[in-house]
Amino acid sequence: MSRKNAPSKFIRSLVRVSLPHDWKLATVGSLLSKTEYGLSEPGDNEGDTPIVGMKNLVDGKVILTILATISRDGADLSTMKLRKGDILLNRTNSPDLVGKVGIVREDSEAVFASSQTYSTE
Repeated sequence: MSRKNAPSKFIRSLVRVSLPHDWKLATVGSLLSKTEYGLSEPGDNEGDTPIVGMKNLVDGKVILTILATISRDGADLSTMKLRKGDILLNRTNSPDLVGKVGIVREDSEAVFASSQTYSTE
């Protein structure tokens, strides 16, 4: 890790536990290839596209069952589909839920709500 990407003293102060010896502390921006905002579409019981919301982030995993749906209305959402290894990070809601994270364990036809930020490894 270059000096430019090295964690600052402030970032290091946020970690209050000892990390395993083979882990390195890094900023999210230095680890991800891109981020996406997500969709701000209202849920629709008659929708044609499954959508992942904050309730689907459980114990560090994205649970792809019992998903809400949205109506695509012909829009191409192919770039928003979740793929194995994608990471969803909750960016809204109450302080105890901001930062909630889940890793996608399998490719999916589901897209994700704007309350999450999507990123790829």
